[in-house]
This record gives sequence, structure tokens and C-alpha cells, in this order.
Amino acid sequence: MLLYNLRLAWKSIQRHPVLSGLIILGIALGVGVATTFITVYHVLARDPLPGRSDRLYYVRMNTWGGSSALPDGVPIKITYRDAQAVHASDIPVRQTRTAGVELVVRPAARGREARPFRQDGRLVNADFFEMFGAPFEYGSGWS
Repeated sequence: MLLYNLRLAWKSIQRHPVLSGLIILGIALGVGVATTFITVYHVLARDPLPGRSDRLYYVRMNTWGGSSALPDGVPIKITYRDAQAVHASDIPVRQTRTAGVELVVRPAARGREARPFRQDGRLVNADFFEMFGAPFEYGSGWS
């Protein structure tokens, strides 16, 4: 029976090569997309900080005054004043505040290509390096 079906498939491929090629391409594309989605889900579903996730917390506060004022739930960022209050708390042993910045980098002058450029970065406190185990290429964290 399998041999019969293979012979029919081969005759169909010879009779309609473009249509058969499109069908094979569609099946290959479907398998490729499904495999990609499963791989991405597997990577994103794992523990982002193995060995540290059970001790790290992300503070989120509703500073907008009630659930009716929130369009999409609790804001992902807190105000500067709230960050200062959480930082002044004596509950956590280690804590860090982060803020996104855009810095201007001025490379050492070496001809025309040494022009200043903008670079995104993060401002952090000293505890950040101990909490997240951030590697250093040169030097070490400050006290």
C-alpha cells in the first residue's frame, strides 16, 4: 500500500510540478514556523536568573489613584518619590534602583571617525552587581 501511494505521489509531482512544489514549500514553512515558536516559547519560559529569582522582587505600585484610572493595569514604572521611599525602607537587605538614560560617548580622537555618538544605558546602584551577578570586563563594582 505504501509503495502504491508513493508511486501516485511521484506521478502527481511529475504531472503538476509547480503545484507540488508550492505544497511542499507550504508544509516546510509551517513546520519551520511551528518549530521557531516552540523554541522561542521554551527560551522565554525558563527562569531568567537561575539561583537568584526566588530572592529578587520587582516593585510595582498603583500611583494613579484606584483601579478605574488604570487603562492597562498597574504601571510598570514607579515615580521617583516612590523609588526613594522604597529605597529608604529597611526591609530588603540589598536593593537597587534603575533608570534608563541616553549618554553621549566621546571616543578617543583618531581622525574623522572619532565623532561623539549617543548610546542608551542604565543607571544603577552598587547593589545591582551583587544582586544580578553582572560580569565586568574591566575593574569591579563600587562599594
